[in-house]
Amino acid sequence: MKSSCVNHPKNEPLIIVRQWQIKFCDGNKCAAALMSQFEYWHNIKLEMASKNSRLNEVAETHGEKPIHDVTVLQFHTAEELSDGILHLYGRTAIADALKLLEAKGVITTHANPNPKYRFDKTKYFQFHPDVCNEWLSTYANDNHTKNHEEGDEQAERNKSHQNNTLPNSVDRSPKTAIDLPDLVNRATGNGQRSTESGRRSTKNGKPITETTAEIITQKAAAKTTIERTSTNDVSSNIPQLAAAFCVDNENRVPKDSHVPFDTRPQISSADGEIGELLTPTQQQLIASTAKQLVRDVTDQDVDGLAEEIAYTLQNPSSFTQAGNDFLKKLNTVRKVIRDGRWTRPTMLAADKTKHAQKTREPVVMKLRELQGEQSHWQWLLDIAKERQDQPMIDEYQQLITQCQQAIGEVSQQLQAVSSATEKTKGV
Repeated sequence: MKSSCVNHPKNEPLIIVRQWQIKFCDGNKCAAALMSQFEYWHNIKLEMASKNSRLNEVAETHGEKPIHDVTVLQFHTAEELSDGILHLYGRTAIADALKLLEAKGVITTHANPNPKYRFDKTKYFQFHPDVCNEWLSTYANDNHTKNHEEGDEQAERNKSHQNNTLPNSVDRSPKTAIDLPDLVNRATGNGQRSTESGRRSTKNGKPITETTAEIITQKAAAKTTIERTSTNDVSSNIPQLAAAFCVDNENRVPKDSHVPFDTRPQISSADGEIGELLTPTQQQLIASTAKQLVRDVTDQDVDGLAEEIAYTLQNPSSFTQAGNDFLKKLNTVRKVIRDGRWTRPTMLAADKTKHAQKTREPVVMKLRELQGEQSHWQWLLDIAKERQDQPMIDEYQQLITQCQQAIGEVSQQLQAVSSATEKTKGV
């Protein structure tokens, strides 16, 4: 499988929905997601059935009854189906989607296949890949025909365009002096007098001494400077930007003043606006500002002040007159702190606690799931030991070991998250 530029968490649930699945389900995306989930589990059941079939053969060779399940039935509760599609749809939508899939014949529902458990109301599903493959053969042919027709139409359009273009022999050079008028040489200051005022061309009361070529060169140089400032190389100039925004020891600004807006550093348009997440440049400027303010004004912790400033900047209800202008809002915060009017954002601690709890919940759920899985494999291991079924004993022990390793990793994550939650409560 191809590696990704993003380091996704290991073993995190995901659902893959293909375009043909949505079309097969008549545009019902919930049904398409469920069909993808059934396909995933069907592949697992096929692999398990193959292994169990070999185990049954070994048992029959030794005069024992085959006890391993070789069916491809899969059972899911309503909650498990919802978990499988990441809770994207509710129970009603899932129930309607199951009816659609059953009507199309891609799944069938069954009762518990074990006669001993007739009372069990759990639904068992069987996925039928042959229905999908048959439909896909028609779908592939239709796409091939459609693409072929679109290719023919594009070729006709290109041919028509070529017939309508001018031949290369057409002479496009200027014919008269009107196409290339003579420009007055302004370097001498002796240009022709204006027909309206009778005065020579001037600039700020003085003759314009720059030639046209010099003006063009100056404009190009200015444009190049702006482009260099607004490119991704801004991150490499963060110390210079911070120095332009914050004041060093030798030229310290008095506490009752602030950096005027006309001296703000030049940053890219992406860094100039406040979005859902702060950019690296914005974070560096906030850190530099907090460091300078702690040095000059307050004895607060640098990291704590930087966190408060960042929270305030991203809060749309604070300093609304500055809007989403990052530098303007940051400048306003600096002035408030310098004036001694700064107070800690009241909702910062509550939001941090809420975020920590939301981060903790899925870790706890994952840990419980792994513990339940380990208990299940342990139960099957005990049965295999009673029957002295060595191949299954080895397989279940391996599965238990994998669960124990996963439980250890998740337990460490939970401990780290819980520590972060306690810290936020103590703030």
